[in-house]
Amino acid sequence: MYKHKKHMVIVLTFLTFFISSSLKANEDISAITFTQKVEDDTRFWDIKELKLKEEGIFNKEIFENSKKAFDTDIGILAKEMNLDFEVVKKSVLFQKAFKKYFKNIKEKYPNKISSFYLERIPKQKGHIQFIGEVPKEVLLPVEKNNQGDKIIITGDGEFTVKESLNRVKEVAKSISKTLQHGSSEVYFSHSDKKIKVNIQQPYGYEKLSHYRGKKLSEDSLLELVQNEFEKNNLKTIRKGHIDFNIYEDSEPIYTPDASRGGSRLLADNREWCTNGWSVIVPGFGLAALTAGHCMDNIGRDVDEIQDHKNGIEYPMNAGNFIFNLDGDIGFNTTPTTQEKYEFHARANEIRYTSGREAIADMVGESVCVYGRTSNSRSCNHEVLNTGVVITYSNGTQVGNLVRVTNNSNTTGGDSGGGWSWGNQAWGVHSGSSSTRAYFTPIERAEEVFDLELF
Repeated sequence: MYKHKKHMVIVLTFLTFFISSSLKANEDISAITFTQKVEDDTRFWDIKELKLKEEGIFNKEIFENSKKAFDTDIGILAKEMNLDFEVVKKSVLFQKAFKKYFKNIKEKYPNKISSFYLERIPKQKGHIQFIGEVPKEVLLPVEKNNQGDKIIITGDGEFTVKESLNRVKEVAKSISKTLQHGSSEVYFSHSDKKIKVNIQQPYGYEKLSHYRGKKLSEDSLLELVQNEFEKNNLKTIRKGHIDFNIYEDSEPIYTPDASRGGSRLLADNREWCTNGWSVIVPGFGLAALTAGHCMDNIGRDVDEIQDHKNGIEYPMNAGNFIFNLDGDIGFNTTPTTQEKYEFHARANEIRYTSGREAIADMVGESVCVYGRTSNSRSCNHEVLNTGVVITYSNGTQVGNLVRVTNNSNTTGGDSGGGWSWGNQAWGVHSGSSSTRAYFTPIERAEEVFDLELF
């Protein structure tokens, strides 16, 4: 439940073809329209602007409604990809429309989907693989209306998406038993339809006592995983189900970015973490959502939040957090300040929060991140995988992460910052590597803490 009512709603009309099989011959996915509902948020923003003028800060802050927020993110993404605005807009609208179509398919066949993904912008292609044979009622309208070049539907999948994500966790647990150094990353690739395992080890690791002069091999790791699966009565895992990538490097796969963001959170008078989103938590009331590792970092407690407008620091109380296989997320309460259903898209650009993105809808879509320390909004990120598990050299495992393309250019100080698109909340920033970034989705926080976006 969201506490504000009058919003402009982006309506992505995906044509009756994707809702039922009664499609006119000339209807096409490229005909997606971008329209505005009559009951928009005009009056809401008129009041907001009047209030800002009275406070004398109207020129300092830019409030964006849904249409403006959508176009702003399209512009950022187009610039970062060096593509034309209209090309990117059309591709993003396809992503949103395909998501709507896939949601209908998934609801009708909840235990029949093996994988799904969108091809990278500027392409307009979506893929769905079914367990076993593809239902004829799904294929018929696609073939009838010549949509086979944009909606690619195949069969012969072996595991459901849920089964594959559970197997990812079991693989991560298995290999953690033999890794004493370096780091690892395990995820399910929807495009390759395999579990991928990246293992980073320090240079010359085989000389360390634990390895007794032997390098890790794919065969030995596969045997280890197979034995663990058999011991736990899980469906067998074969060589064709999994790919291992073992390499030596001094840089770990994933490094948490500790601190700051939309509104600065402080610990012991040090700029420490980010207030990602305003939430309501049963038993706590209004709270500020951030990354869990910010609340479990060398014994410091986040104890203040800084108002970015007046620079005043207000006290905070610790709520709860997780930094484990369930995710990297936590919340603090703000007894003397009022949480708002707004977030910083950029330093002086504020948007209201209209809802959150579902984990099941993320793969293949573009998403943005903003961090107060790096002070830039970046949108050139495509969701590659969900349910990712990272293992640190000390054995700590963090799961349920979303992995996206491209380093987010975030830095120490951006953890907890909001990942979003338009006015939709996606998650809170967790960490990054030289080529990838990671965040915990809002949906995980809802499940773990029974909270809701404010």
